[in-house]
Amino acid sequence: LSLPTGSEFNLFVTERKGVALGVLTQPQGPHQQPIAYLSRELDVVSHGWPHCLRVIGAAALLAPEALKIINGRNLTVLTSHDVSGILNSKVNIWMTDSR
Repeated sequence: LSLPTGSEFNLFVTERKGVALGVLTQPQGPHQQPIAYLSRELDVVSHGWPHCLRVIGAAALLAPEALKIINGRNLTVLTSHDVSGILNSKVNIWMTDSR
């Protein structure tokens, strides 16, 4: 791990077994230098969501923590899912009236 320098940072996010996992990095040449490893447990409600939505919840939990570390500098969040596509899709694809 290293101290944050520069102005561009990346947060790689995933979710496993109800836990949000992330690695905060900064570009260093062709590689990514880890700055911090982050984890937080997702709330009970999100445990019932499909994996693609749990990843969005994980990003929402970890991004504010990462911003504290880098003092609000530029942050790019990277996930294994198309977050913008999911957020722009119609709600009824993954949400029913009973939910």
